[in-house]
Amino acid sequence: MTSGHHGRKQTLSRSHRLWKIFVLCVKRFITFLVSQVGLTSAVVAYCMLGSVIFKMLEAPYEQSQRLKIKQLKEAQTKKFLEITERLDVSPRGQDQWKQEADDILKAFQDEVYQVIKHNGWDGQGMDEELQWSYAGAMLYSVTVLTTIGYGHIAPKTDWGRIVTIFYAIFGIPLTFLCVRNIGSLLSSCVRFFYRHACIGAINQWVEIQTKMQVSRNLERLQHAIHARARKFSLTLTNDLYHHRRRVPVNRPSIDEVESVCSKSDDGIDEDDGVVSLFSERTGKIRISSDYKLRVPISLTLTIMTCYIVGGAIMFSIWEKNWNFLVSSYFCVITLTTIGFGDYVPGTDMDSWSNEEKRVICCLYLLFGMAMQAMCFHLMQEEIRMKFRRLAKRIGLIEDDQPKTPPESLQDEENTD
Repeated sequence: MTSGHHGRKQTLSRSHRLWKIFVLCVKRFITFLVSQVGLTSAVVAYCMLGSVIFKMLEAPYEQSQRLKIKQLKEAQTKKFLEITERLDVSPRGQDQWKQEADDILKAFQDEVYQVIKHNGWDGQGMDEELQWSYAGAMLYSVTVLTTIGYGHIAPKTDWGRIVTIFYAIFGIPLTFLCVRNIGSLLSSCVRFFYRHACIGAINQWVEIQTKMQVSRNLERLQHAIHARARKFSLTLTNDLYHHRRRVPVNRPSIDEVESVCSKSDDGIDEDDGVVSLFSERTGKIRISSDYKLRVPISLTLTIMTCYIVGGAIMFSIWEKNWNFLVSSYFCVITLTTIGFGDYVPGTDMDSWSNEEKRVICCLYLLFGMAMQAMCFHLMQEEIRMKFRRLAKRIGLIEDDQPKTPPESLQDEENTD
């Protein structure tokens, strides 16, 4: 009885331990998914999964439509041969041959139009690469997740449309959350760069200017000391000379001597003092480690402009019929999620490496969305602060906080 009870206790303790381990693993997995790396990995995996699913659903249908067009062409060719053999192609029979050939071409035109409009035929033959290849399906998945929707490719099967509905419902919030987190990370990187590179360069320039000013002050001080020594020598010589001749000496007054000494101690006049733009004593920019630095709007717009120009140069080199203006237009329309679909890379029939272009277009699109989120985040902070200052100046907001630097900066000034 005792051994059985003890065995049940061991079984319960083991199951309780396994349950704790399972709960801990679930918590760590959820924490990983919420993190930036986890969200990025989840979006990439979700996009790859969608590419595989859409390729499996739509590629066979596309191949069947191409086969249908091929069979239509063969059927029309046979009809032409039949009427040519049946009719006498003489000057008298040419009118009837033309009439029947015209009817055949009109029927073929209507059938091709129906296949293009309703069945999604892209004009390619059986030997050409499919629209719904892995790269094409990936580009379609990315345009769905980012709500761009070029429209150059769309599912034609019922199952493809059903999967697109649920794929967008679950994927769009996940993608936007991932883009927002990556944009926040990029904004932190830009702040770090601005703090250590730009402000560091400014501080270096200020330090060089300060050293040059100190050098000039020392030179002035030396000139002042030599001038005072010469004046003292002349005064002493005059004293000795007039003492011998017993003539009263016109010595400088105490005020004149003090003015000369005070003017030569620092080597510069009071009006020549250097007034710093950043710090009253050192002239350098000092930022606390816990201070949230704001990045200028000009720098943010420069980063986004460089990204657009770089993409425009890349696509203008890749695409045969795209110039720099068309490429810039495509980049702006894409990054603003407008997505007209009139220009899409990797869709020309006589172009090279269309598969690679579509994959790189996906990467450019996703990273561009993160860059756009970063720029909006940085500009939002700067614009909010500018409007807050404007509201304080016109009296809409009272400035209750004292205008003092952070405590860390005060401690640093006191230690200096």
